[in-house]
Amino acid sequence: MNIFFNLVLFSFIFALTLTAYAAYVGAPPLLTPKKAVRRMLELAQVGPGDIIYDLGCGDGRVVIMADKEFRAEAVGFELSPFLYVVGQIKRLFSKASRTKILFRDFYSQDLTKADAIICFLTPRTMPRLQKKLEKNVKSGTKLVSYAFEAKGWKPEKIEKLKGLAPIYLYIM
Repeated sequence: MNIFFNLVLFSFIFALTLTAYAAYVGAPPLLTPKKAVRRMLELAQVGPGDIIYDLGCGDGRVVIMADKEFRAEAVGFELSPFLYVVGQIKRLFSKASRTKILFRDFYSQDLTKADAIICFLTPRTMPRLQKKLEKNVKSGTKLVSYAFEAKGWKPEKIEKLKGLAPIYLYIM
């Protein structure tokens, strides 16, 4: 019994540590409002067959909507074990067949196949992402950022929805 308790406690502490790390390298677990998610996908002109990456996908709402409503192939990257599990459960129940949610650090992923990249990251983490994207995306890839701009880059469009943070669209 004592070994089981220690194993559960260790697992919980480990998951909590990974969640804190995910918040540090990406963003704290804040969920993008569904109205903003839909508009972000519309601004990126996501369509059937497009490949969409959601960086720090949280509960999977972006990738699930991209699949179900826009018929895109959507991949989410999440480092928080709690949000990863929630996203997997939501993905299974939504029957989003073109959706993958991966327990991975997006900074170490190849993003060259992306037609659009969606993110809701902090101003502290955006410069690191910008450096990665400058080297690791194809020409014409769209970056859509909720709430925070990519400093030094000129947005193609800034969308301001009533009661929500701004949405920034960039084209590489």
